[in-house]
Amino acid sequence: MRAVAALLALALGACAANQSPRDPYQRILSSAPGAAQPSRIYAREIAMLREAREQGEAAARLDFAAPSAQLLTAAGAQAAATALPSTTAGVSPWAPGLIWMSCDSRLAVSQGRYETPEGQVGSYVTSWQRERDGTYRWLHTASVLDDPQPVRTPAETPDDPNAIVVPGIPSIDGRVTDCTRPESGAPARHIDLQEMRSPDGTLSWRWGYEGSTRLLRVYAFTEGAWRRVIDERWPAPQG
Repeated sequence: MRAVAALLALALGACAANQSPRDPYQRILSSAPGAAQPSRIYAREIAMLREAREQGEAAARLDFAAPSAQLLTAAGAQAAATALPSTTAGVSPWAPGLIWMSCDSRLAVSQGRYETPEGQVGSYVTSWQRERDGTYRWLHTASVLDDPQPVRTPAETPDDPNAIVVPGIPSIDGRVTDCTRPESGAPARHIDLQEMRSPDGTLSWRWGYEGSTRLLRVYAFTEGAWRRVIDERWPAPQG
């Protein structure tokens, strides 16, 4: 199991206005042509994390949310404005490991890892929409804790008590769909999933439920074909 040590320090440093061109995360994510820059989603996620450290997680998430933003919980979809707790025991740091963006830059989905204040780790998926003013705001987010939780080795425990280790993020991968409009839409939905598609028709974000199981899928038109690039099936926690 690979890990990223001192994740919070790295994430907050990446928010600096004068980011070093040597930063491998910025260099990799800013390589896409045109307006579609996955680095903008990375920057928004980390900016939200920094605000969470300063203002509280619920306040920060609401500040970055679209008006119709929802939490996709095991109990069902809930409006972020009412579902986010007003107070929390601490911040759950997170970082994206994969970002997919449509060629027209209007829709993006990020997938990553997070850590609770109690030290448990898990995965999350968040969809993002570009507003008219060019700002990205999140539309849906879902998260699940690892079950079972990974066992940390001494090598994965940082010396700095303020450092954070989130297993499972060896790098950040920013992807952009093809810029050729597909002749047909994404593959048919065989189960009842809601769908949001980018205006250029190159990225399809789908979510839904089978009982309390959350289904989260992303289809991207890439290399001349539709491909399922994110496929999560998260059951409700047991016990």
